[in-house]
Amino acid sequence: METLHVLLMHPYPRQNEEVLRQLGFLVERLPSIPELLVARFFRSHEEDHTYLALTSWENEQKPPEAEEATRTENGYTPEVPEVEDLPRLIIPGLKAIEAEEWFFQYSWGFSRADVEVHHALVLLVTSSVGPESPQIRQGWRSGLHALAAETPLGHAFLAVSLPQEARRIPAPVWCCFLGCSTQQDIENVRTHPLYERILSWVSRFAQVKSFTLASLSPEYRAPA
Repeated sequence: METLHVLLMHPYPRQNEEVLRQLGFLVERLPSIPELLVARFFRSHEEDHTYLALTSWENEQKPPEAEEATRTENGYTPEVPEVEDLPRLIIPGLKAIEAEEWFFQYSWGFSRADVEVHHALVLLVTSSVGPESPQIRQGWRSGLHALAAETPLGHAFLAVSLPQEARRIPAPVWCCFLGCSTQQDIENVRTHPLYERILSWVSRFAQVKSFTLASLSPEYRAPA
């Protein structure tokens, strides 16, 4: 099962240089991490920078006969591993920085192969409705499909948090990533009526944190 690790860092202004230095060291070491599939690093446009690390990881797969036993009427439902056993990104030297951490399972994705993502919108949505609610799942997907068709959106995904009882996360969290090649393209997505409609719809039943971000380094993908 492929999982997404999201690390959101909120350094004090005096810590910005150290964050950039440590992330630079980490990018050089990414090829030596065997379970890592994809890594993206971003910084917010605001003066008080927020740093976001998105990393996708390959977990050990179950045998086919075990996978078949987890199928339900609504499709494939993979076994959820213990959070403590999941691979994650650890950034040495940043222990003193305030950070938030989540683990997600992908629900939907869209990508144009000819578009490199340098700018992004990321929504972190905390919902009081269960993560398997058809209302949320279908509403998100239909809205994002339409947005991708009408904007210069190059890459998008939707993911829902894995249960983290040990961390006392009371409600499911959704991560919505929207990526474009230029700042103007991401601004066109942000101001599009469909995007505003999605935000309005989500805000009816959830708390939404939104971030406008610029890439700090090229996207890393593990060799095939």
